[in-house]
Amino acid sequence: MHKLKHHINKEFSFLKKEKLFLAVSGGLDSMVLLSLFSKFDDLCVLHVNYKLRGKDSDLDEELVRSVCASLNVKCLVYIVSNLDKQKMKNGNLQLEARKIRYKFFENQTIAFSKSKILLAHHADDQVETFLLQLIRNSGISGLMAMKKKNKTLLRPLLPFKKKELKQFAEKSKLIWREDYSNQSLVYNRNRIRNVWIPLLEKDVPELTNSIAIIQDAFSQTLVEMQNDLNFFTKNIKEFQKLSFDDFDCFTDVFLVELFRELKILPSIIFELKKIRNSQKGTKINISSINSEYDSIIKESNCFFFQKRNRDIQTPKISIKKVDFLPENYNKKTIYLDKSKLKGKLVIRKWEIGDRIKPIGLKGSKLISDVLTEAKVPNNSRGNNWVVMDDEKLLWCIGFSVDRRAIANSKSPHILKVSLA
Repeated sequence: MHKLKHHINKEFSFLKKEKLFLAVSGGLDSMVLLSLFSKFDDLCVLHVNYKLRGKDSDLDEELVRSVCASLNVKCLVYIVSNLDKQKMKNGNLQLEARKIRYKFFENQTIAFSKSKILLAHHADDQVETFLLQLIRNSGISGLMAMKKKNKTLLRPLLPFKKKELKQFAEKSKLIWREDYSNQSLVYNRNRIRNVWIPLLEKDVPELTNSIAIIQDAFSQTLVEMQNDLNFFTKNIKEFQKLSFDDFDCFTDVFLVELFRELKILPSIIFELKKIRNSQKGTKINISSINSEYDSIIKESNCFFFQKRNRDIQTPKISIKKVDFLPENYNKKTIYLDKSKLKGKLVIRKWEIGDRIKPIGLKGSKLISDVLTEAKVPNNSRGNNWVVMDDEKLLWCIGFSVDRRAIANSKSPHILKVSLA
């Protein structure tokens, strides 16, 4: 009891004159938190009733309200709506519940410029989070420790283990409620808490301290690389490119954090290494739905990050009848013999396998080869268009003209075709 109270007085006495919001569920950890801060001047308890455990959810709320009343502490309760409940049941329940909880906290504190939110996370939570992120293949930003102080969020109980909080609660004769859903092994976190950690601690009694040391090291590493991460993240967002020179120099740790900043799953790094020396134009699709990019394309000297939801409008072509051919030609305008055309002229994006029979060549050529010879970057080839009639391709706009319907001085009906 003395250890916990001394810690609060030493580390958090500066809060005595500030507006404090305590997240209190009614469980052991949060009731200890409430007890330790109950004498602070400007205090408000925040409780969320998720309505997921029937009568037990209401009893949790009742306990929190009762204890707050006995301590003369203001208590605000958010009762989730049916829509919220449906979101939790249809999605990741714990993640959706967290979103609801933090949104409620934010709504209450937004009017107070210097307010703080106190959370009851403890040392065991750090271990659980570390192992949970480990099985999710997280980078060091996911594996590193929750911070004791993070902007408006404070976690005063982080240095203490669950058993220490329980000893304090028992000696202080606190009342709390057990959430028996925490014993369910349906959720990864519960399996880690109730199965993995007890087994690991049998062989590694100092597991919590060891993980804390690792997390501190990760935190320091991330601080040291943050400036570089910011620079390259901004550079990719602005130019959509990551040069091979930079990619080859980056450590795997740095690459993982860089792709996390871009909201791309770090597993793509292995794919990029595979195509690093492959054929130009090789593309990897990005499965991360939260990323603004849908693919990464290998260019001659860089990886190009292709943005998703590109709204590229089909250009229009102008078709005019003319009496004479010009003295000089260019690849932005073509002149066709109407009698050699079949059906209507249309414009579309080029497709793999498209062929053209260029002027000056006997055979045909793939449009992809036309674009390669013109040194068109793979990432912008989707912006290239072709004009064709009902049976043949006539023009790769800006690059090549087909010889089969081209007009000459003897053509009776000449059509001038250009972009409108």
